[in-house]
Amino acid sequence: MRVGQNPAKSLTTVRKPAPITVVLLTYVPYLRGYYAQSLDVFRATLTSLWQNTREHEFEVLVFDNGSGPEMRAYLREAQEAGLIHYLLHSRRNLGVVGAWNIAFQAAPGEIIAYADGDVLFHPGWLSASLRILTTYPRVGMVTARPFAAAPELWTATQAWAESEPEAQTEWGPFVSWEAFRDFNVGLGQDEAQVRKDYANLRLLRIRYRGVTAIAGASHWQFLAYKRVLQEV
Repeated sequence: MRVGQNPAKSLTTVRKPAPITVVLLTYVPYLRGYYAQSLDVFRATLTSLWQNTREHEFEVLVFDNGSGPEMRAYLREAQEAGLIHYLLHSRRNLGVVGAWNIAFQAAPGEIIAYADGDVLFHPGWLSASLRILTTYPRVGMVTARPFAAAPELWTATQAWAESEPEAQTEWGPFVSWEAFRDFNVGLGQDEAQVRKDYANLRLLRIRYRGVTAIAGASHWQFLAYKRVLQEV
């Protein structure tokens, strides 16, 4: 039985969501072994996001992919503190793609900025990414740091750049050894092999209408239009 009318019906205005939704994915089933520091790492991710993303309006959506009680408790605290706007919990791990399918559909922004739960954000990352996204035509996605993606993954970008009269291209490493080493050794790769890979590193740098970009992006962090992600 209901008595009276829901007062929410009398609202004349509803706040619109921010144009950009930052989507973070996390999975911390327990705090031991490989996951011993994962909660602290995610806390650093969320802190760096808020400290270094001040130039554009955005909201944060976190998809918890079946984490344990410690992580779930922290996420609730972070939401109460205003650091998370939308919090989605799954009772079981759906895998990355399964989580994306739900989180990207739920994200209200027309632009989605995705990151794994162990990404450290640096000042200016969002402005630089948006500059590329809004300047270059038919962009799939933009990763906020130069990344040595496999060349077969950006053949369409290369073909466009080499045929576009307004685009200037050049080849080279374009990533410092320190950044290349830290990223790849952090993934567990042997440093000797990483050094060999760096010696052969050949990236395509493009300059188009005053904006410079490196061809290639990656799934661990990217910026994209929601409508483009829905086409995949």
